[in-house]
Amino acid sequence: MQKLALISLLGLTAAGSLACNNGVADRIDNRWDCKQICQRYAECFTDEDHYDVDGCAKECADNAKDDEFDDRVDACETCLDGRKSCAEDTIQCTDECAGVVADSQP
Repeated sequence: MQKLALISLLGLTAAGSLACNNGVADRIDNRWDCKQICQRYAECFTDEDHYDVDGCAKECADNAKDDEFDDRVDACETCLDGRKSCAEDTIQCTDECAGVVADSQP
């Protein structure tokens, strides 16, 4: 019984590794990054109650299937990470984030 459990565990580990190598981890990361970027945009530049954060995040994640856009999403989210001020975001992250939200409008 223990051998069967070990074989099952090894099989699941191998399957998980293959799934991650096929871009599953990137897609999950993109969805998270896009949600964070769109949420921050809503907080800083729009009326949060009327901005479609989920629509923006979906469009952003769809666009991030393109490697160049994916790189922009990663750079933008990395720049925004840990910042507390909208003014600081605007000053420090303009280059990294330019076009990510604009290209992600539903």
